[in-house]
Amino acid sequence: MLRCGGIAGAGGAGFPTWAKYLTPQPFLVVNAQESEPGYFIDKWLHQEKYAELLDLLAHLRSWGVGKCVVAAKLKDRASFLAMEERAAQQPGGMKVLDCTGRNRFKLADQPEPVLFTYTDDKYPYGMETALLLIIAQQKIPQGERPSQHGFIVNNSETLWNMHQLLTTGAPVTTKYVHVYGACADAHGPRHTFRAVPVGTPAATVLADAGLSLAQIQEKGFVVVDGGPGWFERIDPAQAVVSRRTNSLLVLDPSVVDVNQKDVFDKPGKPGYPSAGTVFAATPTLLDVSFVRVPLIDNPNFKAVRPATPLVKTGDRVTRGQPIARADEEGVSLWCHASIEGDVAEVSERGIEIRGQR
Repeated sequence: MLRCGGIAGAGGAGFPTWAKYLTPQPFLVVNAQESEPGYFIDKWLHQEKYAELLDLLAHLRSWGVGKCVVAAKLKDRASFLAMEERAAQQPGGMKVLDCTGRNRFKLADQPEPVLFTYTDDKYPYGMETALLLIIAQQKIPQGERPSQHGFIVNNSETLWNMHQLLTTGAPVTTKYVHVYGACADAHGPRHTFRAVPVGTPAATVLADAGLSLAQIQEKGFVVVDGGPGWFERIDPAQAVVSRRTNSLLVLDPSVVDVNQKDVFDKPGKPGYPSAGTVFAATPTLLDVSFVRVPLIDNPNFKAVRPATPLVKTGDRVTRGQPIARADEEGVSLWCHASIEGDVAEVSERGIEIRGQR
């Protein structure tokens, strides 16, 4: 189901999630670290969708997972208190572990089926290998996966997508995306938080935040996919939102290099605003009339294969309809139409769909 539903890591590397669930593991870790300042997708999900997330964790325990560990930062605990309270009422209860400072625990020694581990505010803890070292004293050798050592690690939005698929049958057709700006003048974008159809051009998302391609070129802004430490520069005239796109960050060129070089420091780098957390209402769906759905979310993963198109130019498709099937011989995912419309082009770059506004 995860393979056919197009569930990929909803942030970071975008690895196909089904490959992590070939067999049950002793631990499922919910990576809710969300280190980027000004971003709150994970925290919003744990405030608004905590009941659904806990139901999913219970289902995964019945499938065979041992303990479920929600790993967040102590500074963000207020966003998880409702989830803690609900978990405490479930069979077996829950336990809170303070993993700040030098506090270390053996997860296997805790009898509760759900654990909440809270860490210091360290930027690199968003990386699963660093997180496991802190909360479980588990070192993952380079080239190996957490599942080889008894851990499945997913971020919060990935698990939300799994819940939607397993309860309603809905495949992944949208992605929660922030637009954020670290710009020296008032011409930067508004901070927005939207549900965006997969394949939406980056230029469309930026325009929704009040920043046109012409303004980007005029000001010399740099657009990146990611946050101030871990990011990839993109061409906003060509890039589209994939299933792993968390944010489009607009930077003054003067702060780009210093941000990327200082990857393991806490954010707060020159030129980057340290915005307080602002929680929005349920993000509305961005209405678009054109998408180019990628056949692969992260081409840098050599082990992952692109999907094979099932449609041709001129075909009419509906939202949620399968448009490309997973490669049969490699780690791959099915792809689905994210809007209703006509297939305009099928190429290696993806499947273009034009709808009506």
